[in-house]
Amino acid sequence: MALAFVAELKNRPWLLAVVVSWGIAFIEYLFQVPANRIGSATMSKAQLKIVQEVIALCVFAMLAIFYWKEKVTWNFLWAGLCIMAAVFFIFRDGNEGPETATAPLAVDAIALPMLAAVSATFSAAFDNVAVTPFPLLM
Repeated sequence: MALAFVAELKNRPWLLAVVVSWGIAFIEYLFQVPANRIGSATMSKAQLKIVQEVIALCVFAMLAIFYWKEKVTWNFLWAGLCIMAAVFFIFRDGNEGPETATAPLAVDAIALPMLAAVSATFSAAFDNVAVTPFPLLM
């Protein structure tokens, strides 16, 4: 959906922007619906939704930083930490997926790569940021 959002922001007539955005979203949904069906065999609905949001937010963050040249602020770091916390809490023990799934395997196979993806996205964003020891005091 991030790519559809990019199409909406181009300087085009309103109706053309809508048609292009819907076309992009349709193609994205052609991939998302089968992925949801496959994922629902091993994950709960909440876990599946968090995975979708992490992917979407990582793509959007990369677009914002590298395509739109948004200025990276400390809020990007805090947002990334919140996303990592959401992944941790939704996949921790006690929140298993469907009854047929083996929870530890599902947690290790999904949560760890998701945490790594979020971490990589936001560490790439902060490569060019000057880090000060006490940013709130500056």
